[in-house]
This record gives sequence, C-alpha cells and structure tokens, in this order.
Amino acid sequence: MSKKYVNDEDYILEILEKEEDVLLENLCEKVPEELKHDFSKFLSIVNTIEKIYKEKYNEKLNKNII
Repeated sequence: MSKKYVNDEDYILEILEKEEDVLLENLCEKVPEELKHDFSKFLSIVNTIEKIYKEKYNEKLNKNII
C-alpha cells in the first residue's frame, strides 16, 4: 500500500532521514576504533545544538503568531 503524506515536506523529511541513517551507518563502519567515541560525542553535540536552535526558533514563531 502506498503511504500518504500530508505535504511534500513530510515526504522529503522521510527520504532524508532514511538517507541519514544509511550515511551514518557507513561512516561508523569507516571511523577507526580509537575515534568512534569522539565521533559519537560530536554527533550528539551537533544534534543537541540543532534541537535547541529548532526549539528557540519555534518559540519565536509562536510568540509572533499568537
């Protein structure tokens, strides 16, 4: 059965998330063992920063809309 998307962004997001998973898996296979811990920390930091920026952006949007 074909999956239904509310909008194009939902479809694009799903495709990008799948590609991100594949790329991350490939990168993790290639990162030398002694760097894997640092690589994981780096990814965690980047993801946390991105999450905070999104939350702040959404807060600003909500303040301006309401």
